Amino acid sequence: MRIKDVAKKYDISVFTVYKWLRKDDLSAKPRKGSTKLKEEKKLVQILEKSPRDFGLNYDFWTSKLIAHILEKEFGIKYNPRSLSPVLKKLGFKYKKGKRTYERDEKTVEGWVKEQGEKLLKK
Repeated sequence: MRIKDVAKKYDISVFTVYKWLRKDDLSAKPRKGSTKLKEEKKLVQILEKSPRDFGLNYDFWTSKLIAHILEKEFGIKYNPRSLSPVLKKLGFKYKKGKRTYERDEKTVEGWVKEQGEKLLKK
């Protein structure tokens, strides 16, 4: 049955019929913005690596970086703000780093030696 016929049968406007269709999501079109299983797998592949593996000079992931890599590597466009619910759905959580007040001198010396050599080479 056509939209026009439904409106006539129930004595309502065509606009109202369209409004009902939208409200009850009776359209046959898939919704935009929902992640597909393939995209979720690609997202997990990214997060299992470090940003440095993708040539970025960062030690941890941000939504902006993830969106950038998704577009660069896979051609999938995401607004960084819309990634949070997807990441949560996949079991990832945002954790802010905590400052360490006790130093492990061996670790610090090793880092300084390693980073110092890299800096001197440049």
